[in-house]
Amino acid sequence: MGRYRNLDKFTPNTCNTIDDVTGAKVKLSKTKKRWDGIVTTDLNYEERQPQDFPVTPLAQTVYTEARSEAEDPAVTPYDPSEGWSDL
Repeated sequence: MGRYRNLDKFTPNTCNTIDDVTGAKVKLSKTKKRWDGIVTTDLNYEERQPQDFPVTPLAQTVYTEARSEAEDPAVTPYDPSEGWSDL
């Protein structure tokens, strides 16, 4: 008998029901409803698989009017005879 010993006795706020997986008579308070609509006990309860809801990757954003990388300006060494006037 074990865990289902009080099936034929009155328990307030609960009733008897049939487990959809095993066909056993169980108290409604001991059952859960699975994702596919089957009413079952904790022993036969299974979570929905995460692979049922795949996550699609987002498209990569490509900027068409992005600036190109600028070339390095030519650097000339400082000549003191020229002075600062041509800067």
